[in-house]
Amino acid sequence: MKGSSRLSPPSLHGRCRIVRAMITPLSDLDIAARLGMAGLTGLAVGIEREWSGHASGPRARFAGVRTFLLLGLVGGVSGAVALAGWPQLGAALTG
Repeated sequence: MKGSSRLSPPSLHGRCRIVRAMITPLSDLDIAARLGMAGLTGLAVGIEREWSGHASGPRARFAGVRTFLLLGLVGGVSGAVALAGWPQLGAALTG
């Protein structure tokens, strides 16, 4: 449609390439280590909140040890799923 006054978006065919991340398979030990670190990190945050008093008392806010442990594990699972080749599912797990 040469000479048409109608505007159309430019064609990106051939100019734009989608670059996929290099996906390396993780061993079971790698996944376990990552989940362990994520769980321990969440546990450390929960323990700190318990000790500082943020998770108990009349002005208690949000959560303590168990909740942060679970949140850390969900984050670890999300990262493992994303590294396994499903980044959209990993992102959906964490919201």
